[in-house]
Amino acid sequence: MKDRIEEFEIDGKPFVHIDMSMLESRAELGEVAKMVGDVVSKHPEGSLYIITNIAEFWLDSEAEAFFEQCIEHNVKYAKACAVTGIDGIKKLMVSSAAKRAGHSRIYFTFTKERAIECMLADD
Repeated sequence: MKDRIEEFEIDGKPFVHIDMSMLESRAELGEVAKMVGDVVSKHPEGSLYIITNIAEFWLDSEAEAFFEQCIEHNVKYAKACAVTGIDGIKKLMVSSAAKRAGHSRIYFTFTKERAIECMLADD
């Protein structure tokens, strides 16, 4: 599961890429979420660029509630967030969850590279 989280820097700015694609169970989701919390919380508040890939990720009401809890925990560490690999109703659900958690700077793109471009261009 550790291979699902990648930390890196671009121009001295800290990024974390979270790969939640194709998770097959709530147990896997919980395991990744705990690792993400540990990684994210070691950064100063408002400093981190977070990219989350949720392609091929099921998103029922229980998973949506869990995802919202993760957003609520991580929002204070984020300078900007991007979600990749989704469109349609999933995009609407994630956007609503982010707004309820108080996150206003979120991007939706199809690739990690495009997410990085958007976040850095808006700095």
